[in-house]
Amino acid sequence: MSDHVRASLQPITSFALETPTRRAGLIALLVTGLTDAETVRQLAREGEKVSRQAIHAFRKRHAAQIAPALEAAVRATVEVAIAEKAERVRRLGHHADELEAVLEKYGYMWAEPHGEKRTVLRAPVGLIKELRGLLRDVAEELAEIKRPPLVQVTVDNREYVLTWDDGESA
Repeated sequence: MSDHVRASLQPITSFALETPTRRAGLIALLVTGLTDAETVRQLAREGEKVSRQAIHAFRKRHAAQIAPALEAAVRATVEVAIAEKAERVRRLGHHADELEAVLEKYGYMWAEPHGEKRTVLRAPVGLIKELRGLLRDVAEELAEIKRPPLVQVTVDNREYVLTWDDGESA
């Protein structure tokens, strides 16, 4: 085996991680929340051979650079989650408004003098159930009512989510 091939098979040392390109890429990878061992595996998939100890030492040396980047990533994630939740609530509210408009159009719902809407009992049951479901979904999104408890179970490498409608927890 030639010296060039043997040299390419040697693990990357902590010093080799300090090149500007590798340093920036590794910091970006560590910000994703991977552990040292997961980072080593990810780099191995990319053709880089690095020891877990080298990654650990790199993480300690660059903690001051990793922490702000990690905080920024968390802030961005929270902002996206809030925006997505607001969009879900907006869409659910829009669907409920459309359903109320249909009920009003056919005379099943009308405006009361004090501004609330009233539903007549002869309204189609499916429409009323759908409207109640939409309003319940909005209340759950806004944490005004509790969602049913969820339990996630893995059996034979398949994930199953169990819910209880009677309010009992697992």
